[in-house]
Amino acid sequence: MEIYFIIFISLFAFSVFDRFEPRDYSRFLFKFSLIFLMFFVGIRYNVGNDIDTYYQNYLGINTDGSTDSKELIYILFNVLFNFEFVIFLFSLLSFYFLYYGIKYFNYEYANTVLFIYFSIFLITFNIHIIRQGLAIAIVLLGYKYLFEKKYYKYILYVVLAAGFHISVLIVLPISYFFKYEIKKKVQLIVLAISIVLSLNIGLLTNLYYYIASNTPFLNKYLLVYRREETTEYGFSLGMLFDIILLLFLMKISDKFTEKEKFLYRIFYISVILSLLLVMDPAALRLNYYFRVVLILLFPLLLQHFKIRLITYLAIFVACFLYMYKGFTTVGEYGRGDRNLYYRTIIGK
Repeated sequence: MEIYFIIFISLFAFSVFDRFEPRDYSRFLFKFSLIFLMFFVGIRYNVGNDIDTYYQNYLGINTDGSTDSKELIYILFNVLFNFEFVIFLFSLLSFYFLYYGIKYFNYEYANTVLFIYFSIFLITFNIHIIRQGLAIAIVLLGYKYLFEKKYYKYILYVVLAAGFHISVLIVLPISYFFKYEIKKKVQLIVLAISIVLSLNIGLLTNLYYYIASNTPFLNKYLLVYRREETTEYGFSLGMLFDIILLLFLMKISDKFTEKEKFLYRIFYISVILSLLLVMDPAALRLNYYFRVVLILLFPLLLQHFKIRLITYLAIFVACFLYMYKGFTTVGEYGRGDRNLYYRTIIGK
């Protein structure tokens, strides 16, 4: 597992260069890191919780056409290419869209953004749930067109993402709420109510399961996550992390640019959704499409808080604890790092 921590330390070291002029060296490090991570993820062998499921899908598609996945582009990839190249292609496309998403929304702190992404999301998005991970990267760039009010382009990006994971369609109705600016007092009231509800999970469970069983996106996952497992999920350290970050961002949000305010609204909605949907991990997976913007917002603390050294250390500690907890937490199927021993297709 040492390789993950070596990358973690390296990316953090690179993030320090975001503060120095000229930016050429910083941006070179960002591009170098992104390409390295693309190959790191793309040439892995038998790494990831869902890798066997993807391989069985590949065999089913290329034998009798049997697969649980109906997404057309995903099926086409499996028909046209061998399995190892499919995995590499997912990595290539994911980091391609991630690159342009970061470049548009927060190029100034690109290395810091990538460091946060690696610590919080890379293992989940690019090693475990790679189909949805690619869809998330596409939507992240697609938010550019939503911000610019180029709605047709935004919808095209969502449709493209749906070719890899149909769950992405959930962003279309939720996106309607991104345009509303809510007063801070109202934000705090809604946040407080959501926290109270999340701490009383039993009040939400019956209502949620009635709605989810009649919602195609969620009903699919109810077949995987059983109702009796709902008590295993509740208010988590990850949610606490998001709430603390949200409160810091709320404090400085008056100084945000229009682009940053747009991202802030997405993140605010993601925090509320995570609290209200706390009883179902399937629903929390859908929330990834919104929560991912935290990688673009977290570095803003460096711009707006005067003691940058302490802020850097706070980001480092938060990211380390988040990644470490992901590795060491023991769930129903074992430790979080049980399928992360790194191997490549070169030495298989």
